[in-house]
Amino acid sequence: MSLVVDTVRQPRHLRLVTLGLSVLALLTSLIWLTNRSERWTLGSWTDHSATGKPIVLAQTNSTFIAIDPYTGTVVSQHPGGAALLAASANGQQVIAATDDELIVYRLPDWAVAYRLPLDNQLPNLYQLATYHPDLQRAKPRPVTLEVDPTGRYAAVGFVSMGEHPDPAFLDTPPWILWVTAVDLQHGTWLPWIHPLPGTDWVYIVPTPEKLFLAGSPIAATSQPLSLGTLLALDPTTGQVQSQLTLPGLSPVPLNTSEGGRHPRIAAVRFFGDQLLVATEQLEVFVVDPGTLQVTRQVAPLSPTILVRGAQVWLTTERLVALTQTSELIQADLVSGQIVARRSLPTDWTAELVTFLPDEHVALLLLSNGLPGCLVRVPFQGEIEQLLCGLDTNLYERRFAVTGGIG
Repeated sequence: MSLVVDTVRQPRHLRLVTLGLSVLALLTSLIWLTNRSERWTLGSWTDHSATGKPIVLAQTNSTFIAIDPYTGTVVSQHPGGAALLAASANGQQVIAATDDELIVYRLPDWAVAYRLPLDNQLPNLYQLATYHPDLQRAKPRPVTLEVDPTGRYAAVGFVSMGEHPDPAFLDTPPWILWVTAVDLQHGTWLPWIHPLPGTDWVYIVPTPEKLFLAGSPIAATSQPLSLGTLLALDPTTGQVQSQLTLPGLSPVPLNTSEGGRHPRIAAVRFFGDQLLVATEQLEVFVVDPGTLQVTRQVAPLSPTILVRGAQVWLTTERLVALTQTSELIQADLVSGQIVARRSLPTDWTAELVTFLPDEHVALLLLSNGLPGCLVRVPFQGEIEQLLCGLDTNLYERRFAVTGGIG
């Protein structure tokens, strides 16, 4: 089946109102159904990658595509699909994870370098029996995936779930998150795993020297809790080198349907020579990656804003995020002020792909249950649709960004 997109090359504009977007979704679906037999006119990967600007990797139900986020031009494509995508910043590798295998591609021709099965034979899974005997026997499921910028290794977060309810787990099957890594130069699993008991999500930031993991404790309580823990591991051995429990300036509980809880980690990013951590209430920590000491702390930007986890882009000076009330916001971290905001329709699902600071434009995947559209969203002015027919999933990242990020 050919690529599922609007084959018109002229960029189209849409206004962000619910009715307009609904009409657009209908038209997109009709175009998808009537143009499935058409092929792309491809741009040049070499010409684009030479600029050092980002390339967005996405997928339809049958094809991987690499997209120029400035023009919407497809610069590469390859048959395939996966639940998770990640890419190296050097633009040379893409990692695709399904429930059954991890596939390492070499760009730009998408040549398959390695295929690694995902089963209960991964190294050191016997460690999970310490937490529950069922977990070692369970087939692990990948939940998050990141690649070292140099393409030397990839870190994978898994969940292992037992089959039988256990009173110790509130009469649900036992489960645990854990992390391991793949040597991308040799196509082999590294011989370690790092279990994360008591954590319901993990943010992974691989660098050439260290692998950083961050997560918040499982809790739905009004009692004061840590915002989360940051770990630095040796990516070759998995040995913990340092650890930081994040201090909160003012642990104000969130009023949620869960009965109230404290804010959690929402994003971790390596920028320049600093490690940045943002919380759901937009409290930001600047951390020295060598010592895991907090060198700067930005107070929560607003008591009423709650951002979505994994929907934050940030540098040491700027933050862009999607909130849980479907609003796109931008904050100046030097002044500690929100400087721009734009509402999105609440009946649409939005995912933040990246931010283009040179054009002051956010890239989003928008969907209302149909195949999604990659769009450029300025904080003022019209939204520009780039491509539609793209796979979306809030819980399994179906896109990645390679190359520079501005």
